[in-house]
Amino acid sequence: MSDPRPPVPPPDAPASPGPLARATRWWHSGFEIFRRDPALWLGMALLYILSAWLLKRIPFIGNFMLVLITPIPLAGAWLTARQLSGITHVPVPGQSWQERQRFYLGRPARALIAGFRQEVHALPLVLICIITLGLVIVVSIVELVLTGGSVISGLKAARLDSDFGVLRAIGLLLSLGLYTLLAMTLLFVVPLVILNDRLVVPAIPESFRLCARHASALGLFVAPFLLPLILIELAFSNSFIAPLGYLLVLTVGAGALPLFLTGTYACYRELVAGKP
Repeated sequence: MSDPRPPVPPPDAPASPGPLARATRWWHSGFEIFRRDPALWLGMALLYILSAWLLKRIPFIGNFMLVLITPIPLAGAWLTARQLSGITHVPVPGQSWQERQRFYLGRPARALIAGFRQEVHALPLVLICIITLGLVIVVSIVELVLTGGSVISGLKAARLDSDFGVLRAIGLLLSLGLYTLLAMTLLFVVPLVILNDRLVVPAIPESFRLCARHASALGLFVAPFLLPLILIELAFSNSFIAPLGYLLVLTVGAGALPLFLTGTYACYRELVAGKP
């Protein structure tokens, strides 16, 4: 005889968190990593900003030199985030000025080049630097054709030029789309190679696939960090308020940069290693 009792339905699987909940978790996790050693993160950010400012003083090639070397401090930031995510005790500065100098300047400087100092990572980092520069040059050439300059200069022209037409607007949108694709391509390349020992070339499409698969959550995560970037760029594009740009870089930028990197590390751990 058949069992008259109805089958028991399987228990409902827990609902996966939505994009906003995931982005919020990455913000919170990134802040937790940052606050374990804020002096280290702020020191790294300020040293990188100073290096970027010096390189940008070099006409024409300064921006490309900055693009070329940026994967090296990025690797140091990823290694630092991994180290801080597994510790609870953070060193404190000593009493003498030499110890304080080593704590506030020496430690961040060593952390920025930590990836390049390890022989196993040096050659892959060089290859990443070259590929990154090549991709940025290609996108910059296309951007120049589409907008006649840059996205920021195009936006400024749109505000001032009454004849700003549909074609130029389309060019700006296409340029923004290209930079979005470039960011998706490069976002996780360094950690995939440095932290997970991927080969450089296969890591590029893997980074793009990760970003495309989780585009909604990543878009919400990145959105708050775009506002200070846009404000800084617009400040520097106007000679009358350019000093405000330096102030924003040293305050808002120096704080937002490490928070973005630590949050992105938390995102990477969840997406690749499955460790929220």
